[in-house]
Amino acid sequence: MQNRIVFGTLISLAMVLAVTASVQADSIGLNFDGGWHSGPYPLAAGDNTGAVPQVNWDNQYTGAYQNQSWWTSPFLHDNTAAATTLKITVGNPNHTQLQDDGPSVGNNSGGIQTLFYGCIRCNTDGGPCYVSSSGMPYSSYDLYVYTSSDPSALTAGGGTKSGSLSWSGISSGYVENGNYIKYSGCSGDFAFTDGGTIYGMQIVEAGGPPVWPDYLPGDFNKDGEVGPEDFGILKDNFGLDGLASGNHESWTLGDANDDGEIGPEDFGLLKDNFGLDGGPTGDINVYPLTNAPEPTTLALLALAGLAIRRKQR
Repeated sequence: MQNRIVFGTLISLAMVLAVTASVQADSIGLNFDGGWHSGPYPLAAGDNTGAVPQVNWDNQYTGAYQNQSWWTSPFLHDNTAAATTLKITVGNPNHTQLQDDGPSVGNNSGGIQTLFYGCIRCNTDGGPCYVSSSGMPYSSYDLYVYTSSDPSALTAGGGTKSGSLSWSGISSGYVENGNYIKYSGCSGDFAFTDGGTIYGMQIVEAGGPPVWPDYLPGDFNKDGEVGPEDFGILKDNFGLDGLASGNHESWTLGDANDDGEIGPEDFGLLKDNFGLDGGPTGDINVYPLTNAPEPTTLALLALAGLAIRRKQR
């Protein structure tokens, strides 16, 4: 009887997830995709790129603002393509030069070269870019600035700058302090200055699930993919609590979010990543950034139904 209740809970969860078809929005990516020379060079909606990989980057073509002092974005969209309340302003009292220069060679895996094509810069007539946000939708977040020179510490937002940037190009992918700077633990709207070229920015909400260094979230049996066997592990241990967290023992029981218990949140992570492969050292979906497609939900429903039928026999 208890097993039927647990299986019924899994089916209900899958149905709810299928109906709502939404995931908490937790990142906003801004790509300057061109300027007055040529372009634009937009990232495609499906390009999964950035220091924290995300899709649905917000491309902003700023060429019309050449020789103007300030540029303010429209309301930016998040990684689910939903509109947010966030706007970004860049400029200085002299003038803002908006260009499309960027590396012509490099690693374009997932769109990195495209991200570093378009840019915005303000230092042509002296003085840095003054960069600020308004309408920040996240109470706590990390800010990533893709740039060619070392920006200042935050003058608003309270975040901690992780180091100093020494430009290293893009051939090696995303390199902290090499082609981007990270500000950790920010809150409220931010502000900083940058004396070089800014290619894009990324705002990542704090509080995502922990990052396992080697395994895809939901790959409980560590075979490099998230599939039916992982669902079976979670099903068999659903409802366990009081587990030691922070180790791979609880992970292999189905504790995907490392909270010491196996429940609905773990099922949600498995659903979001169902069908992924490329582990154990492949790309990790650090945050569940995209809606799981309907076939995934249907597959999980079918697996749950099969498990019930087997138990009833």
